[in-house]
Amino acid sequence: MKDRHILIDELSELRKDTTPDRLLRYVKDNMNSLFASAEMTSLYRMLKDVDTSASHDELPGIIISWMAFACGDNREMFQRMQHIRETDLKTPQESSLFYSLKAMIEGMMNKDNALKYSRLAYDILPLNEKSIFMANAQLTYAQVLAGTDQYSKAADFFSSSHHIFNELKMNFLAMVALVNELLNRFRMGEISYVINRSQEALFMSGSFHDETKSYSEVANLPAGMSYHEINKQNLAIKHLSAAKKSIDDMGMLHMHGVTEMYLFRSYYILDDQQNMEKILNEVITRFGHMNYRQMDILIATFKILLHKYNHQPIESEMEMFEIEDSKPSLEAQFMVNEMKTYITLCSYRLMISSQDILENLDQFRASGNMTKLQATFIQLAELSNLEGNKEQATLYLKQAVDIYREYDMLVNFLFYPMTLTEEIRAMDRELHRKLSETRKTNHQIIRESLLTSREKEILKLISLGKSNSDIGKDLFISVGTIKWHINNIFSKLHAENRIQAVKKAKELNEI
Repeated sequence: MKDRHILIDELSELRKDTTPDRLLRYVKDNMNSLFASAEMTSLYRMLKDVDTSASHDELPGIIISWMAFACGDNREMFQRMQHIRETDLKTPQESSLFYSLKAMIEGMMNKDNALKYSRLAYDILPLNEKSIFMANAQLTYAQVLAGTDQYSKAADFFSSSHHIFNELKMNFLAMVALVNELLNRFRMGEISYVINRSQEALFMSGSFHDETKSYSEVANLPAGMSYHEINKQNLAIKHLSAAKKSIDDMGMLHMHGVTEMYLFRSYYILDDQQNMEKILNEVITRFGHMNYRQMDILIATFKILLHKYNHQPIESEMEMFEIEDSKPSLEAQFMVNEMKTYITLCSYRLMISSQDILENLDQFRASGNMTKLQATFIQLAELSNLEGNKEQATLYLKQAVDIYREYDMLVNFLFYPMTLTEEIRAMDRELHRKLSETRKTNHQIIRESLLTSREKEILKLISLGKSNSDIGKDLFISVGTIKWHINNIFSKLHAENRIQAVKKAKELNEI
């Protein structure tokens, strides 16, 4: 496998040739090295303006198209693909690489077509082939399977791809396949396996140097996510920070978002406002100008979670979630529903009901995504309790607790404003003890922000003897919304009427 610097020197020399034939032959002969480089971007820039449309060999054009796709240059990739003639593909290997690229293009628009092409890229090759073409076909098929929430099958194909890349000594692509396998096993709740396998990969990379060492550090990502789920937040931050540095160093734009989200959530559990704000500001600086939907949702999420600390206005962020109905993938929909639930449980605004997320429950069961399934059970339990259906709430809570018992995942119980703590005690005293010990550290913050700013406004007007109708006129909100806020106030203050609520609020310095 050629070093990046050698590739750059040789490409620079070949670019001086007036005919592209030697350069295209070089691209074909050195495909493994070009694909295996962690710094493909600099190599792609040297090949971007090479004309392959007149060539009788389609493989160099497919290779450069793949590099364009990997570097995020979708426009160039689409243009090049128009010049590749499927009927002129000479071997199953060339066809496989072509269909893999077609699958990734279709993945942006049509998941059924993406599955068809990615499976074709795999099936067209001899079953026992151990080439870069087979490894790439398996990697592509696994990515499409993961995008359609087939995590178990995706993990198996990522694993097979990893072994072939490893045998070919294509270390960067081997690490890409391994990390993706572990991320899918993480979704299925295989926490211990993910931690052990990540640590093994990091140990093996200890003997590497330079760029190999740098991209190997990405294996810290699934480890950090797993430590977060079992509430080992300091370990989570250590690994997630190392993963983030590697992702920054390698310029892996597509891996941003998930790293910052888990880092932020770990700091949130630790009540570390300063580092939460640091993550938020960094994301805004780097991605806030992109008008990228998921980054906008992530930024809004961070601002809403920070509200209980800094009390900054979040009206525009809540309005975003109020109208957002994101369904490009199950995980994106979960992220939106999670924040709608959080907003509702914090009494900021009534935004979602238990019925709204029942569809997700069946989908997470079918996909085997245990981390999201547990969170959805907790959402349903708390929303059902808010809606007055205590029996159904207890049933949902029990299923969330059962997942904790089997997979040791408990952080979801700490993320949401929980009212069912006594029910948890009755189901599992050890879980209740762990949650209580964690909550002791942020008890003061929770007490200080017991009521939202809107609830305090309403309670102040109640203390002045105003009716619901009067309050609605003063605050320009409906009487139904006033009643909903008052019910939340009574619940938080354990009050049975307005007089008790005002009295307890004054005792707690809420008004």
